[in-house]
Amino acid sequence: MSALRTHAETAEWTTFERFDSAAWPRDTLRWCYLVSPETTGSGEFEMGLCTLAPGGVHLRHHHRARAELYYFTSGRARVTLGEEEFEAGPGAAVYIPRGMTHGFATVGDEPVEVVYVYDVPAGLTRPDTFWDE
Repeated sequence: MSALRTHAETAEWTTFERFDSAAWPRDTLRWCYLVSPETTGSGEFEMGLCTLAPGGVHLRHHHRARAELYYFTSGRARVTLGEEEFEAGPGAAVYIPRGMTHGFATVGDEPVEVVYVYDVPAGLTRPDTFWDE
């Protein structure tokens, strides 16, 4: 572990298949943490990269204790944020307040890639992902 940095090419990628049978195989998101307590020692933020293949869905869910940010780097997605739905693509940034239901699905035949960031509040109890579908 480096105290300051890591790289997506050498990061450990995972899916819900590894630990959440409630979501797998309906949610096909693949992700890696680039900044986290385990990768860099960060206790304030977690940041990573996620990908969703064409036809894929990241199920609607919420985090009771954490806010989240998405920054779309490639592909197009239909995003659900609370009661709102909209399309997002490269360059789009989305703020997701604590407790708000959110998810996304790919649009078209390109994979979607998203940089995500969570805050890490003091006393966070994991898991903090609760499925809304």
